[in-house]
Amino acid sequence: MSLSSPSCLFIRLIQRHTHITSRKCSTQSVLTKEVGKNAVVILNRPKVLNSMNVDLQKNVYKTLMDLQNKKSLIVMKGAGDRAFSSGGDLVLLKEAGLKQDWVYTNEMIIYLNANMHLIRNYKMPIIALMNGITMGGGAGYSVNSRFRVATEKTKFAMPEVKVGFLPNASATYFFHRTIGHLGYYLALTGSTIIGPDVLRAGFATHYCNHSDLPLLEEELLNCSSDRSNNAVLDTFCQKDIPELTLQPVMDKINKCFSESTVESIFTKLRDDGSPWARDTLNLMEKYSPSSLKVILKQLQKGKGMSWLECLNMEYNLTVNFYKFKDSYEGTRVVLQDKNDTPKWDPPNLADVTEELVEKHFERNSQEECNKLIKEIESS
Repeated sequence: MSLSSPSCLFIRLIQRHTHITSRKCSTQSVLTKEVGKNAVVILNRPKVLNSMNVDLQKNVYKTLMDLQNKKSLIVMKGAGDRAFSSGGDLVLLKEAGLKQDWVYTNEMIIYLNANMHLIRNYKMPIIALMNGITMGGGAGYSVNSRFRVATEKTKFAMPEVKVGFLPNASATYFFHRTIGHLGYYLALTGSTIIGPDVLRAGFATHYCNHSDLPLLEEELLNCSSDRSNNAVLDTFCQKDIPELTLQPVMDKINKCFSESTVESIFTKLRDDGSPWARDTLNLMEKYSPSSLKVILKQLQKGKGMSWLECLNMEYNLTVNFYKFKDSYEGTRVVLQDKNDTPKWDPPNLADVTEELVEKHFERNSQEECNKLIKEIESS
């Protein structure tokens, strides 16, 4: 795909990294500790579960660019003991959208994609310590790292469907690389998997006890080669992992979530009638009909796409979602007015036409993207 494509905006901004890394931003949202040839990068917004705002995203990019070619290994973790990162700060994104502050909204998307591209292609190993909540953009950061260490406290999810949004952060790609149709199930229900299940599903590469993390980090920072990195991980991480908690219902997941429409998924769940199927159906019936249909189409279109093609599609989807009401309504109900009932638009699956679904996939025009680049670079 050509770099002149509007959906390759984040790649075009990567090519301007000298400008990006010189921009003014707080240094407190990301902390760095250097130990010889290695370093720790800490996502530092613990009061909000290390959720990502534009400032944090910029600082991650700046920090990783500064450390590249200088260090042999990077450990990435979240500040505190509750979260690696809960992902993008959806309340800030909602407020920006309501003010039609598209520069802020687009910067969030662009820097998320730019950072994942940098992490995925980093010259030195990045080891993500996925302790605690690892969701949304936090899941994207971790899954794209070379090594990903889960613990019994890891809570991994792409829960965006719960707020009338879509899973991005390369979820289109990595949900196709897990067991059976588990990715479809996780995307369409927003369900959380915990601890060793994160390894079993393929989202982590290693699993260790939470209590061993401080010593694991210390030993990694004293490593001098890739061979010693692997030896340290093998020493601390467990090999005997229990089977996937969802294994008893994997046949049901594969049967129901291999259907081609949301309506037929619902029918399969009703026909199944098991407690798991009833609970799953009750959960999904509460979600935005538009979000459900777009997410299913997103995964269907993404099958067979390259990683970069998936991110290009997610960029357009994310920008376009903020042109519709449901992401604002979902954020309001789930994160702000928590006792309210969402008023989805349209309210029913039958009212979500194929034309409406496809509008979410429309590419942004070249003129809009060129204007956006100028606004971002001059801000």
